[in-house]
Amino acid sequence: MYTWPVRSGQGGSISLPKTGQTNCYDTAGTEIVCTGTGQDGDIQAGVAWPNPRFTDNGDGTITDNLTGLMWTQNAGTPTVGACTGGSMAWQDALNYVACLNTNNYLGHSDWSLPNSNEAKSLLNEGEIDNIAWLNAQGFSNMSIGSWSSTTDASDTNSAWAVSFMHCYISNGFIKASGGNEPVLPVRGGNLTAPSDTTPPTTTASPVGGTYSSAQNVTLTCYDGSGSGCQTTYYCTGSGCNPTTVYSGSGAINIASSTVLRFYSKDNDNNNESTKTETYTINILDTTPPTTTASPSGGTYSSAQNVTLSCNDGGGSGCQTTYYCTGTGCNPTTVYLGAIINIGSSTVLRFYSKDNANNNESVKSAVYTINLPGQNQRVDLDYYIYIIFSQVSNIGTSSSSIFAGSTGPAPSGYNFIGNFYELTTSADYNGIISVTIPYNQSSVPSGKEGTLSMFHWEDGKWKNVTVSVDTGNNTITGSVNSFSPFVIGYYTSSGGGTGSGGTGGGGYSTGANEDMIALITILAISAGVFILRKNRWLRKA
Repeated sequence: MYTWPVRSGQGGSISLPKTGQTNCYDTAGTEIVCTGTGQDGDIQAGVAWPNPRFTDNGDGTITDNLTGLMWTQNAGTPTVGACTGGSMAWQDALNYVACLNTNNYLGHSDWSLPNSNEAKSLLNEGEIDNIAWLNAQGFSNMSIGSWSSTTDASDTNSAWAVSFMHCYISNGFIKASGGNEPVLPVRGGNLTAPSDTTPPTTTASPVGGTYSSAQNVTLTCYDGSGSGCQTTYYCTGSGCNPTTVYSGSGAINIASSTVLRFYSKDNDNNNESTKTETYTINILDTTPPTTTASPSGGTYSSAQNVTLSCNDGGGSGCQTTYYCTGTGCNPTTVYLGAIINIGSSTVLRFYSKDNANNNESVKSAVYTINLPGQNQRVDLDYYIYIIFSQVSNIGTSSSSIFAGSTGPAPSGYNFIGNFYELTTSADYNGIISVTIPYNQSSVPSGKEGTLSMFHWEDGKWKNVTVSVDTGNNTITGSVNSFSPFVIGYYTSSGGGTGSGGTGGGGYSTGANEDMIALITILAISAGVFILRKNRWLRKA
């Protein structure tokens, strides 16, 4: 293939419409950014399409607002009276259109078979499926292709036809029978040369000059009575190439001395010469910015994620914030907006400077982090919770229903509910408080006050009960290890085997308690106090 360059049309020349293509692709067919590629999607030369492109006239016709051509809305070549429709040979297509005119089809008698230019004016190079696109614009029964009235000059046995499916117009379609194509009649049209040959004018506000503060500049395009402004482009910097599209909805912030270059083009693709405005910004700012830390310094029971915020008020604007951690450290680390994690007690030192190079005095925020290690509660499944009296690493704890085999209930007790297995990976010391809920309906009447928690230790069930909360239906025990737990109630006034007894006995109950009570009375009278719960003796 050879390359044949082209440039925008000059005054008096015909203005071709845009192709409709707005995307760009590399040689592998991958979509790429259009800017600077020189592709059709980058240049988008031609007359801009009106919006809407087509108008449904409500009478079976559609007008193309770009070309002025009127088309039959039904592109399926329908049979109209004596005019037989369907796909047909080229001469039959001409005869079909003549028949439509004889019958004053849709109120008009000047229909024609479109020439090759008129036929291809319906193609949208930006669409993969032109059939679907045209149907969406208001046409119906759009077919794969259609005849044109233009003969192929290189082979007069053939004519040009448009392919709506593949988005191209091609020659070599045999006129005689066998080369059948549908017919899409057309009438009218207005492809005229543009009357606008004058480029638009763009102005900047405020204009270039010397200012004592940053300037927000807006660009305004004016095309007088011409075709109207299409796009304004700009850039900042001496000698730069204006390629950034100015949206018109915002300002261009000029915070330091620079050159603003810009131009506009109108809808007839008349390009304005690039203009230049020079801005000298001498900001008279002598006040340093203010930086704050959030959360501020203080005493916390957990690690803190700290952010720094700089505020320069009406000054030149914050430029850079610096920080460091440690008593007396020098803030040299640039703060980029991420959180600063304070995981242990330390001093955070920081400051900011503005665009006028005013430096804030270094600030200090003292963070005291007292990570909790006492009485840490962990909630488990089945509404069970545990409390570690001392823990250095909380780890992971869990509860499950125990399906293993253990010894029988201690003498004088019956078990209720499930057996629970508790596990943990925590690093702990001291006592663990375990609280387990119970179902009140499972407790015989009058026995709720006798409930006890049992813990499997050293091959037997040990009574570890601390308290029973009958209001919330929970029972709490105290242990220093994990293994199965179960709840039981006392069934009789005797039969307890005592701690360490055979058959998995628990703490003494029933008759044994009566005996202990008698011994206690005798001991008190002898001047000796026995504390049953802790099983130690103290001289009276």
